[in-house]
Amino acid sequence: MSSKSSAIGKGILIAAAGVALYAIWRLRARKDLLIGSIVLAVLFLVEAYIGGAIRDDGKDSWTAIHVPIAFVLTGLVVWLPVRARH
Repeated sequence: MSSKSSAIGKGILIAAAGVALYAIWRLRARKDLLIGSIVLAVLFLVEAYIGGAIRDDGKDSWTAIHVPIAFVLTGLVVWLPVRARH
């Protein structure tokens, strides 16, 4: 994986965090969605930072944190729209 693709991945995660921030503003009346969206936005930024540190700084031991956060993000991305329909 080149550093260019790593930069693209970071950009995508930061854009996703921006979408989550928009959702926070739109869904601020529902506490469950508000908290879930805030957690989603923060985790997107943390995931981008950790992924960059793994790739650019060689902090391979951080993979043990990076992968579980990815699973939590996946769960939130599924849970939030399902919860919003209720």
